[in-house]
Amino acid sequence: MEVQKGLFLLAAALITTATAANSIVNVTDLSISADNPVVQAGASGASVVDAVVNLIYHSCIFPEDYLFLRRLAYVETRDGTIPYTYDPNYYYAGIWRVSQPMFQSTQRFPVSAALQAKYRQIEDAFGIAWQNVQWHDLQKPLYSALAAMLYITFAERPVPSTSEEQGTFRQDLYRLSGSATNFTRSVEFWNGACSGTQQADVVFVLDSATSNENFKRMLEYVSSVVDGLTLDSQLIRVSLYQFGAGNLRNEFRLTSFNQVKSDILAAIKSASQMSGATAGTSDTGFFLRSALADAFKSTGRANAARILILVTDNQPSNTASMQEARNMAVAEGVSVFTVGVGTGAVLNSLATVATEPACDHQLRVDQFQHLKDIVQETQFKICKEPMMALGMIRCRLDQCRNVAFPMMSQQMTIRANTTCSSGNIYVSPRTPRPDQYFRDVADRILTTSADVASVSIIANSPYLYVTFLEATSSTSNCFALIEAVNGIPTTTQTPCTTDYPYPTTNPCLTVGRTVDRFPYPYSTSLFIQCDLQNGMYITHCPPDRPFFSQDCRYCVGANSPILSGCGTPVTTGYCGLPVNPCTVENLRNNRFFFACPTNDREYLQCDMWGGVFVQSCPINEVWRESALTCEVLPDVINPCNGVTRFFPYPKDPHKYIMCDNNQIPFVMPCPPNFVWDQPDTTCVPPGFTLSGDHPEYHIVIPATTQAPIVIGTGGIVSRGFAYPCTRENIAAERLYFPYAPDENKYIQCDLWGDAFLRSCQQGFYFFVESNTCV
Repeated sequence: MEVQKGLFLLAAALITTATAANSIVNVTDLSISADNPVVQAGASGASVVDAVVNLIYHSCIFPEDYLFLRRLAYVETRDGTIPYTYDPNYYYAGIWRVSQPMFQSTQRFPVSAALQAKYRQIEDAFGIAWQNVQWHDLQKPLYSALAAMLYITFAERPVPSTSEEQGTFRQDLYRLSGSATNFTRSVEFWNGACSGTQQADVVFVLDSATSNENFKRMLEYVSSVVDGLTLDSQLIRVSLYQFGAGNLRNEFRLTSFNQVKSDILAAIKSASQMSGATAGTSDTGFFLRSALADAFKSTGRANAARILILVTDNQPSNTASMQEARNMAVAEGVSVFTVGVGTGAVLNSLATVATEPACDHQLRVDQFQHLKDIVQETQFKICKEPMMALGMIRCRLDQCRNVAFPMMSQQMTIRANTTCSSGNIYVSPRTPRPDQYFRDVADRILTTSADVASVSIIANSPYLYVTFLEATSSTSNCFALIEAVNGIPTTTQTPCTTDYPYPTTNPCLTVGRTVDRFPYPYSTSLFIQCDLQNGMYITHCPPDRPFFSQDCRYCVGANSPILSGCGTPVTTGYCGLPVNPCTVENLRNNRFFFACPTNDREYLQCDMWGGVFVQSCPINEVWRESALTCEVLPDVINPCNGVTRFFPYPKDPHKYIMCDNNQIPFVMPCPPNFVWDQPDTTCVPPGFTLSGDHPEYHIVIPATTQAPIVIGTGGIVSRGFAYPCTRENIAAERLYFPYAPDENKYIQCDLWGDAFLRSCQQGFYFFVESNTCV
């Protein structure tokens, strides 16, 4: 899956194509549609059971059961496929075989406070009033599973972690006539590990501040998990880190050994505990941030889920540091699972860093020797975990996996289309893996790339989950394009087949063509855009530049006069460079801008198809490659001397001069109404200097628990959820980020960790891949 927002805009937002009628589902009313198999009497099969289990585990209603609910469905009725499962003359118990006395015990009277709390949670999550459920309703898979979990939860005995002990638990409390041995043997035939072609990059991080024996058990756990996965350099890849004694060490990377399983297992077995590691590592959050910065920086794949699994028996004491690690994981699109060894206090302390919902991303065992008991559960979670989306998704149809889009508001819309083939998108805020067996809303994508599916969700959830499933198998040249946007559309686009007919001849199929835009024969306010598969799209010019210029190959207006050759791609010389810098490798790595060696007032800009254009900076500005923008040079003698980095700007007290590592000066603005204070080398309100008396006026705003909030027009963005201007991002020169509430704006970081809200020029929006307005 690749982040390709620009390509999607051509395919959906800028073109007037036929779109499916927008479906709006309000999931805050919680009722589950009757056409979902999970609430259809008689539904069966592994996919139905997986959908039910995913729903229940993700709801966080019940305590950890170590996959007992999932295993129980297989042992009791082979996921509902045994003939007697739904025989009305025999039983009404459903897939989980909840007998009538067992069911009646879930509706005991008087209702205890604990049971009443579970009733409320079930109604809040699924819209089911459990007091009104009858035994025959258990023929619906979700009802049967809920009855089983209620019965198990109030048995006043926690579910054990091992399959052997679970067999005894079932024999004693659930199925008195059952055999513990039969349970254990049956479970061996159920495989919950990953399969298929979905990609995942899994990084294990071990806290080595423990005994040597416990560290060996950690390695045995990692080895067992890896041994059950489908390792492949193109599918699932793994990496291993350990930290202790104040250091972080990588044992092998996601690219090591070409991910040959035998070599990976040998590397895990040979890993030695860091010397000098002692119990009670001081700052787990710091080491997690270091691992996040190192593991995925250059080896992560765009179409793979990113997963980090922390294993520790220590309670992190620095909550703020753990929160920073979690924010960094969110910003990097990484799911964090924690494996806590010891008491529940360890689990609670690790909840700060676990991905939401924390209950579905935390595992716990009492002792290190029990880590082997959660191997299958770990594999199950790796298989089900969605890819965290950082923008628009472009995935090859045979590699599309479930995706999690962060919900920035209670109302979001999912838009999707394909370059060829057809399929369905399934959307839900309630399960990380929506599909035909459970979804809150779905839409069909037709075989033409001109068809755009659009569904809207109203919900209270940290993530909106989306899965695309192809209708029929096709070639690997077909791609799906999926994007989440805030809000619900109020208008529907007019089908282009009515107002804007396509020409009979496709100019994109012209032999030897060198351009990607052509005039639209029936209107000067439209043009034809070609994609990578030579498909043509009818595209609108923006309101401020309403006419397409065939000479320029751009839309122009009163403020952008037509100039000879103004938009013709460069074909030779490349502004002093020997070859076209817009290579496939550069585009895939989001490198779209390059300096012109022959003229510092010009620069080269790539489009998404490898075309390169010479662009000019505004008057009195020059191109700065390090900042990827045009900047005004100070009209004073260069003060940079290699010793002092900051100087006042003589022309304006609201600005200052910053020297980069090459002693090149940059004019930088202070926040609104602030002035530069040279003694303290920072911006302050007029009349104040920074000292111990006025710490509140420092630019760095303290952390908050709120989402980013803008203070004044163009002012500082307060620190909050997923604050982008972290030390790690600044060190990696990641200084520009999208601003979720408004795509016409973006967040720019300075080198001190402060964030400023900037606006694109009218008619432009912030393009994540090139860090600029387009």
